[in-house]
Amino acid sequence: MDTQYYMQQQPQQQQSPQQQQSNYGMGWYNFLIYVQLPFSMIMCFCTGINYILNFMSTGVSDFLFGVAELVFTAYIFSVHHGLRKFRSIAPKFLLSFYVINVVTSLIQLVVAVQIKGPVENYISMIIAGISLIIINSIYFEHRKELFWQEDKEYTRISIALLITSGVLYFAFFIAVMMYGNSVSTESSMSNEGVSVAAESSSIIEDVAAESASDTDIQISTFENSEKQLDTFAEDEEYEFSTIEGDVFTSKALGIKYTKTSDFTFGTQAEIADFEKVPVDSYNADFISDINSGKMRCEMIAAGSGENKTKQIRVSLNYEKLLKKLIASGGNGDDIILDLSDDFMGVADEETLKKAYDADTLDMTNSIGEFCGKKYKAINLKFGYEQSIGKDVFLNVKEYLFCSGCYMGYIIIIGDTEEECDSLLEGFSLAE
Repeated sequence: MDTQYYMQQQPQQQQSPQQQQSNYGMGWYNFLIYVQLPFSMIMCFCTGINYILNFMSTGVSDFLFGVAELVFTAYIFSVHHGLRKFRSIAPKFLLSFYVINVVTSLIQLVVAVQIKGPVENYISMIIAGISLIIINSIYFEHRKELFWQEDKEYTRISIALLITSGVLYFAFFIAVMMYGNSVSTESSMSNEGVSVAAESSSIIEDVAAESASDTDIQISTFENSEKQLDTFAEDEEYEFSTIEGDVFTSKALGIKYTKTSDFTFGTQAEIADFEKVPVDSYNADFISDINSGKMRCEMIAAGSGENKTKQIRVSLNYEKLLKKLIASGGNGDDIILDLSDDFMGVADEETLKKAYDADTLDMTNSIGEFCGKKYKAINLKFGYEQSIGKDVFLNVKEYLFCSGCYMGYIIIIGDTEEECDSLLEGFSLAE
């Protein structure tokens, strides 16, 4: 028998993936196994836990996103396991991992466009995700003989995790489109509105007050100012504001606000969360802070639907010096109009643009009247440059006025300054 012919007819013994690896460059594979996928699992898990733990103070949409991130963490683990064990379908699951990343970035891009926020980061993530899909498709196509092991149980579990995470991300997207960036479990007040309000509060913090009249008496009006005056209101009795149906009434400021159906009042718990104060001692702390001259928030009304980017906030602080000025013959309107423009000063332009992630900022001052009271206002117009289409803008306007011994602040967030002024018309004198 021809031994050489016999040897040629024998089937070649199949090499293991470990034996075949020496024939290929496996640097990218090792990077995926030891760096990218483990890091992605850690980031997804931490993000998911964070969103779920903050569920009670954020909303349903954020909870859905948190659960989706945890399920997706399990899916990434399955991709990692499949690649490590050279499962035949593992490279396809890796590509699906990148596809999900691209889709979630698209969802976040749509949300950013809806709230007229910056979109550059999401566009970069989408481009990077598509590039990785192409690179990995080519890379694993040239190494497909390494991934030959079949495992039906692994395939079924991985597909289940992939579908579940996809459904949850889609549910998150639907919740955002219907209710805004977050859906509060107590009042459906959009978290987007609250977060914008939280940013707006930084505008009026830590600014030294100017002279209120020729007497050179300073009035400290800004929240958390290190130069807070030692004023006390032990001779004044603050009356808590009330909400009855669609009407908010500030007894201290003598005004009321009637909301429309597309706005929702924030609950006491939500306002406490916004101000970062304990909710269980809210009323007692409120009185104490008012008596010491600190600014506190009485009302937050956040829009929904087409108005989900709009928000109205009412705050006040007690100024004993106002009582002295009024007793000496002054009145609230004169005090407001005598305030210098420096009194309305805010943080420097670059700090504000960075805080709002804006490209441009235009600041203007104005005076006006509402509810029979004079006000002085500052409008901050933030601009966001768009690579495609017209630039978008966000206006944050603060109205400052006097009512007895209280300085009142109304902060309105809208698309234009005219829209802010229009929303101010919802206020009227309290009976």
